[in-house]
Amino acid sequence: MNDKKSGYGVFTWLSGNEYRGNYFDDLRHGYGEMYWVDSSYYKGMWEKGVQSGEGELYMPGEGVRRGLFVNNVYHGEAVEVCDENIDEQAW
Repeated sequence: MNDKKSGYGVFTWLSGNEYRGNYFDDLRHGYGEMYWVDSSYYKGMWEKGVQSGEGELYMPGEGVRRGLFVNNVYHGEAVEVCDENIDEQAW
């Protein structure tokens, strides 16, 4: 029997952080949403357990970053939204 997560699921760590989304071969893969206890969140694409593809990252005090993520890192031109002000930047 294969005990690896596959398909949609919700996983909550003891810390209170929570992932809601798709798994493949026991890794976050496809669309998913990660919520941290500090109110940060990432909503977007995952590949083999890391943020990869289009997504949105919110960090308290820093606003929202929407755009391309590669290996958990925000890349390229994107729109950063802070307190309803829009600022286009390259990262």
